Amino acid sequence: MENQYLLYFFGPQADYYLQAAEDVQEGKIKFNPAAFLCGVLWMGYRKMYVQAFITLVIILAESFAEDIFFPALSQNKGFGVLSPIIVNTIIGFIANRLYINFAKRQVEAVVNHSAEKPDEAVLTLIQKKGGVAWYGPILVVFMILVMAVVLFLVADLFGIEIA
Repeated sequence: MENQYLLYFFGPQADYYLQAAEDVQEGKIKFNPAAFLCGVLWMGYRKMYVQAFITLVIILAESFAEDIFFPALSQNKGFGVLSPIIVNTIIGFIANRLYINFAKRQVEAVVNHSAEKPDEAVLTLIQKKGGVAWYGPILVVFMILVMAVVLFLVADLFGIEIA
C-alpha cells in the first residue's frame, strides 16, 4: 500500500522515484542528474523547503567560514567555480535518499491524520502534499536573497569584508 501512496505523492516522474525508493531500501546510491544540475532549486521544485533552507544555511556558513579562515582561497576564482560543483555533486548523490525519506514522512503524516477519511480523500491529500511546485524554485531564490542580505548585515556588524 505504501508504494500506491508514494505513486500519488511523487507526481511527475513517479516511475523514476518508485525505482529510487526501491534503491534506497536496498541501500543503493543512485545519482540524480536533475538535483545535480539544479541543486537547491530542485529541492524547491519538489516542495522540500526545509531541506533547501538547511542546505542553504550550510552553503552560506561554509562560504562565511571560508572568507574568515581562508581569505586567499575565497579569492581564488578556480575554487569559486569548483565549490558549487562539489556542493551540487553531493546534492546529486543524496537527493534521492532525501526525497524518498521526505515523501515517506509526508505520506505517513497524511495517512495518520486521515484515518477516518475515505481512501479517495487521503489520495487527494497526498497528491497535494507531494508532486512538484513551479513556484518552489522561486521561493528558494527568495530564501537565497534573504540569506545573502542577512549574511552581509552580519559581516558588516562584525567588520568582516566579504568579497
